[in-house]
Amino acid sequence: MKILENYDLRNLNTFGVSARAKFFTEIESEAELSELFSEPLFKENEKLFLGGGSNILFTQDFDGITVLNKIKGLEILAEDGESVLIKSLSGEVWHDLVEFAVGRGLWGIENLAYIPGTVGAAPMQNIGAYGAELQNVLQGVEAYDINSGEKRIFKCEECAFGYRDSIFKNKLKGKYFIVAITLKLSKIPKPNISYKILSDHLDKNKIEVKNSKDVSDAVTQIRKSKL
Repeated sequence: MKILENYDLRNLNTFGVSARAKFFTEIESEAELSELFSEPLFKENEKLFLGGGSNILFTQDFDGITVLNKIKGLEILAEDGESVLIKSLSGEVWHDLVEFAVGRGLWGIENLAYIPGTVGAAPMQNIGAYGAELQNVLQGVEAYDINSGEKRIFKCEECAFGYRDSIFKNKLKGKYFIVAITLKLSKIPKPNISYKILSDHLDKNKIEVKNSKDVSDAVTQIRKSKL
């Protein structure tokens, strides 16, 4: 882990704003995260964590330490005849996780395709789209207390999810670094296509939903057309 000074954040925010961080570092593992927590520069400065950089607009330089989350990894923890438990580390691109799931014929997050950002931001916002929300499939969130460095696992019911809301945006805002999430996805087909924009798109393009990828592809097409 290296800590750089006066770092240009232009390429790390989707608006492409040139703002400089007083200090900057990239974290690629939990071991590096633990190392960072014991670093004096981290303890002494204001902190800014970045993932995909799609939910931030810089208006000035940042007089603190910016941490880019690059902790990546996808793993199937368990499965039975009906469902699969998947763990994703927080630096993964959210849409890559969706493709990982639908590529295996799993159901539960296909309606959330093409949402920008990283996995770590998903539980903060309780991301949702086209009639689906993360809270419907989330089993737990692994996070580190930024001050103590202690790891905690939040069960879904402890996350206080609401509409685009969670405990990480309110009571615990700025207090925890999310390192991983666990999702329970279904092997049994459960198409959620009643949302009007989605159902209209499927009807207009004469798309017969045979698998979860058909839904994620349709959602992706809709999102791209709007963007």
